[in-house]
Amino acid sequence: MADKSLIFTLCLLTLFPGLREDELVRHLTDSLYLDYFRARDNLQKLLARGLARQSERKNELQSDAQGKKVLRFDATPEGYLVAKNLSAQLPANMQTYLRQLRLREDGAWQNRQTSEIELLSDGTAALLISASEGHKNLLELKINLPDLNLADQLKKIWDEDSAKIYQAILEALLAQLGD
Repeated sequence: MADKSLIFTLCLLTLFPGLREDELVRHLTDSLYLDYFRARDNLQKLLARGLARQSERKNELQSDAQGKKVLRFDATPEGYLVAKNLSAQLPANMQTYLRQLRLREDGAWQNRQTSEIELLSDGTAALLISASEGHKNLLELKINLPDLNLADQLKKIWDEDSAKIYQAILEALLAQLGD
């Protein structure tokens, strides 16, 4: 995977999990590094290689013109690893664009839930999840798990229903105050 535009596309998915296809294509074309057709082609290549996935979120409020829930795109655990290891190979102008985009978008993403998988040296995996409101972190949790597959399954669950899970964690902790 030496194609810099594929790495660039994958880095965008790792920076902004849960992008709709139109948002991803807009970011890629706004960068002036890819045109519309190359951006769509890159997304299909990442999906085919198992480095990205598309999913329908349970708590999705938006729908498309046909009334179906909007599909969101995320990097897979393997995609995160590839992006992490190859992002340094991107030309400086692409790296600068990604940094500037992240700074610009941070203000727009007021309530965010993130998840990331870290492959540990002993072959196990760690799932890092967080929830924030503006610049205030509400939850940061690292869960060590026996394998990458389990971490990926739990990541999907968090990505699809993080608000409900956050509420359940908070309620469980508050219930302990009464004991």
